[in-house]
Formats: sequence, structure tokens, C-alpha cells
Amino acid sequence: MNAEGSTSPSPRRRPQRHLRRRRRLLRVIFLLLGISAILPIATYFFAADVYRWYMIQSLDSADEDRRNTAFTYFLRHAHNDPGLVDAAVRNLTQADRAQFDRLRELLEQAGFWNRRHVPRAAWRRWLDPLAESGDPQERLFAAIRFADLPEDADDPALHELGALLIEDPEQAVRFEMLLTAARMSRQAQQPLPWVVLVGQATADDEPYIARDAIILFALIDSPDTGRALSWRAVAFPVAKATLWAAATTAPDQPRPLLDALFDPESPPALRAAAAWCAGLSGHRDARDVLVGIIDDYAGFDSQNETPSAPGGDLHIAWAAARFVPMDLDDPDDPARRALWAMARRLHRQGLEQPLNLWPTLAAVHRLAPLLHEKAVVENDDDGQWAALLRQPLVQLAFLEGLAPASTDRPPPAGAQAYSALAAAAAMRQLDAEALRPGLRSSVAPYRDLASLLAARRLEPDEALQLSQELLASLNDHNKLSGAVLAGLADLRPVLRVEDREHDALQWRIETARARHQWPLRQIYEMALWMQGRQPQWPEGLGRLLDNEQVPRSTLYLGLLEADPQRALRYLFEPRRGRGSGAAYVDQVMSTPVFPLGTVDALAPTQRRQEPVTLLDLLVRYRWMRVLEHYLPDEAPRLTLWADRWVQQFELDVLRYWLWLEGFGGQADAGEGWGPTAPP
Repeated sequence: MNAEGSTSPSPRRRPQRHLRRRRRLLRVIFLLLGISAILPIATYFFAADVYRWYMIQSLDSADEDRRNTAFTYFLRHAHNDPGLVDAAVRNLTQADRAQFDRLRELLEQAGFWNRRHVPRAAWRRWLDPLAESGDPQERLFAAIRFADLPEDADDPALHELGALLIEDPEQAVRFEMLLTAARMSRQAQQPLPWVVLVGQATADDEPYIARDAIILFALIDSPDTGRALSWRAVAFPVAKATLWAAATTAPDQPRPLLDALFDPESPPALRAAAAWCAGLSGHRDARDVLVGIIDDYAGFDSQNETPSAPGGDLHIAWAAARFVPMDLDDPDDPARRALWAMARRLHRQGLEQPLNLWPTLAAVHRLAPLLHEKAVVENDDDGQWAALLRQPLVQLAFLEGLAPASTDRPPPAGAQAYSALAAAAAMRQLDAEALRPGLRSSVAPYRDLASLLAARRLEPDEALQLSQELLASLNDHNKLSGAVLAGLADLRPVLRVEDREHDALQWRIETARARHQWPLRQIYEMALWMQGRQPQWPEGLGRLLDNEQVPRSTLYLGLLEADPQRALRYLFEPRRGRGSGAAYVDQVMSTPVFPLGTVDALAPTQRRQEPVTLLDLLVRYRWMRVLEHYLPDEAPRLTLWADRWVQQFELDVLRYWLWLEGFGGQADAGEGWGPTAPP
């Protein structure tokens, strides 16, 4: 109150109040100015994160338009945003059935519906209903994808679903469930339920499913396979597999094998299979029987060394000669005496007749170490053995019968590439000159083997010199061999061009690019990739292998050297077809089963040839001698000197052995291995 009794503020305090108001106003103005300046910057930096968060929340939205926008955003950004994939996968656990199916389709469309990204619970939520679906295709998917659940191998609920699928009316579903059950038997702590399913499939109405079930039943270490199954009154494929299982799981009981061998009602093909399996058993009784068959066919009594009347079937005698158990170091071994007598007697009769040629090939192949050790050819008074070994096939059988690094004998003069390589492999001190027929061959598998022998057996300096010489050649086949040798042995060859030294592989890549030689450039780049000097290429391996311009066996060699498990998966994947019904079984069981394209796309004369199957590649082109360097020591092998049906059976045994050991599986052709696409 002032002196006059008034309550109004004094004039002195009024300016201070206005000043405070101005200050507040200025603060508000500056704050707004700051916000207006910061907001665009914040929007620039955080709008994308806010929008991403909004899209994640919209993945399971009930609003269809909002959900479709989120799905489009996911497909566009998921491959560069792992967190986005994780968010979609987390939503699976809380989604209802309709939302779950939509999210699964989204993840599958984006390429993320696999066990690397999807947890076990979500995988089971998808598969379990499919196993009981009325759609055969859905049941087929369930049978295949149950193999992706090794952690559930002991789950009784999964056993029940497996038992349901192994009796499915669709052959394709039963076959896939057989493969899955066999794999699960190796992964379960209690494998018996899965072994029972495999055993149940051995009585399948489809002969080839029953046949493969018997193979798997024997491979999963079931000791009762040979005793529990009968070869009588079943289809030939099943009988053959049954005899094989008896020989491998019960070798001490050869009676079923001998019964089949001498059964008058058995066709010759089944008796030949019994002779093969009797030899596999290694039993003494089986040996004596097979020796008798050899003597009977050759018309000679090897025990008393007296002639007798010839007789017998060619295929049975061939199987007996090839697989009879023999102790090569025992001069009194009956099998050794029988094979020796047969080879000499049949040669006298003339090898122009197949009835004489094929058993003689078996004898020479089996006796090759003895023939070399005893210097039979050098001390051949009547020239009989020397004349015999001049026959091309007999010569190859002899050279491939020698143990690796066991002889000083050089390749025969003028020998074909396959014979020269067989002789080179048997040499104690490998000479680069012995490899040249293979290195310059127009057939890619021969070049592969020659390059591998050079990389494994030559001294590093010698291998480097050979690689440089081959890469400097004007011959394309020589250049390819030089590149593969450099990749296998991790060499750094150089080329001198215009008085300057260049990295040979890089130089060849640039030259091939300038000359538009795309197939050659793929092999040069593959050599760099094998050395770790080339990053993963953008083109998928599967797409490259489908291109007939590139020698495919060489691509497989490069992949075997860099990633053996993946290469074996590509080569031996047992699931070779897709579909349903009887046609599916025809696809996956028929032979040939794995088209590899022509032998060498670079050879114009071979571009019009029939595709080479995996069996052709391994046997006819001797690529098995390449593959065996990369197989596990305990893996089954193929017999190069045997009937084709034996080799096909052995190929299937190898395929299923690899499947059980974890080498089989869906090969992902999209993973980064492969060079640039052709122009």
C-alpha cells in the first residue's frame, strides 16, 4: 500500500515485470526456432528407424493394406537387415494359425524359411500338420523336412508321425520317409524306433524302395539284416540287395549266397549277383566254390593242373574271377592258381571272343602285382604274357592292378591317356613326362587326374615349372591343366611377356576376357579361388554347373579341393527328383541318375554326345581315381573292373553311406560359388 493508501504496483516495479515477460517470450521463440532447426535433422536421421519400427509392428496387422505394405518393405530390405528377419521370426511364436501361415510364406518367399533362421518350435508347428494332411505334396514335404530336426530325433511324437508316413499310399512319401528315418537313426540317442521304420520299408511293395531300404538297413549297422531277409520269391533288385546285405552283415554264414548261386531256378543274373556277394563275404567255403566256377569256365582243373571240359556262364565266371578271395602272397592259394591258369589258357584260345576276354581281364587285374614282382613279362620265354599285355584292355587292367608308387615301369610307348595315367600312378618316382598324355587330353576327366597326380606327387619346384610351361602353351587343354595344377598345389606361376613378368593366372584371365573366351576364364578364376585370391563369385555354383560350356568335372575337382563336404553333397544327393506318385520313384531310382553334360565342352567333336552320367564319369572316364582322394578312408569304393550293375549298386551304397554320415542334404545352389555369367 502506498502513502495514499492505493494497492496498485509502484511504477518502479512495473518495468521489471514487463522485462520478465519479454524474457519468457524470447525463450519460447528461441525454443521454437531450435525445434524448427533440429526437427529436419532429426527427421533425416531417425525417420527411417521409426518407419522400420512401424513396419515391424505391421507384419501381423489385421489391416490387409498395412500388412501388405509391411510385407513389401520386408522383401525389399530383409537381405540387408538381419534384425528385420529376427523380428519376423519372433512374431511366429505369438501368431495365430492364419498369421503364422502368412509369415511363413513371407519368410519362404524371401529365402529365410530354413533351420538357420527358424527355431525348432516354429518348424514343428509347420510340419506336424503337414504329416497328416490330405494333400500328398504336403505329406512329401513333411517327410523330407523332418530330417532337419536332429534335436527331436528322440521325440515319441515324431516317431508316430514317421510311422504314419512310412505306410503312406504315395510311393514318393514312403521313399522320403525312408531316407529321413535312416538319417535320424544316426542322430537319435535311442535309434531303435527309426531302425524299425527302416526295417519296415524293406518289405515295401515298390521293389526299388525295398531295395534301398535293405541297403540302408545294412549300413545303419543292423546285424540282423542278412539273417532276417530272404532272397527267394522277391523282385530281382530286392534279391540282389538281400544277398549283398547277407554278405556284408553276416559274412560268416555264406549258405544263403551259395544256395542262390546253385539254385537251378535262379536266372543267370541272380546267380552272378550271388557269385559277387560270395566273394564279398570272404568265407573259405565261398572261395572254394568260386575257384570251382573259374576252373569249370576255363576248362582246367587248377588243383591237379589238368584240362577239363569248359563250361559255365560268362557273367558268373567274370564275377567269380573278379571277386574270389585270394592271398596273392601264398603260392599255394587255390584262387591264385585258378586265375593264373585261366589267364594263360584263355589267351591261347584267343581274346577276340568276349567269352575269353572278360574273365582274362579279371585275372590279369587281380594278378598284376604278382606279374610285376616276378618279372613275368621280362622273363617270358615263349612271349605269351608279353603278347597278352599288348592288348589295350588287358594292358589297362594290368596297370590299374598295380599298387600306387610300386613300380619303376614307365608308361608303354604310344599308350592312350587312360593307360598312361594308370602307369604314372603306379610309378615310384613320378616323371612329369608320364603325365603329358593326360595333361593335354581333350577329355576333361583325364586332365583332372593328371593335374591331381602332378599336384600330389611332383616336387614343388617341378610342379611350378610344369604349371608355367602349360600356361604358356598355345593349346587350350594345356592351359586349363596348368591352371588347375596351380590351384591344387597353390602355385604362383609367372609368364614372361615382352620382357616383363606377369602373374600367369591373372594374365590368362585378362587375355580370355579380351578374347571373349568365357569357358576358359571360369577355370582360371576357379584356380584363383582355390588359392584364396578370388573372393566368392556372384554366380551360384548350381547355375554354373548347368552351363554346358564349362568342363563340369573340373569344376567339381575345384570344389572338392576347397570344400569337400559341399562337393560330395552336390554329387551324391540321394533326393534326385521332386514330384509325387510312381513317377517320382521312377525319377529318383532310374539310371542314369545324374547328368553331368558332355565330357568336355571345349572339344567340338564331343558337344553332340549323350550326357555323361555320374556312373560314366566315375568308371568309364576313371574319375573315381580323382574322387577317392577326397572320400573319407572308411567310405565304400567303386570297383572299376566289374559289371555295370555291380558298379551301379556300389554307387548307391556309397551315396547312402555319405547320406548317413551327414554328407547328404539339399545342396544350396544359390550360395556364392561360381564365376561371372556368360556375356
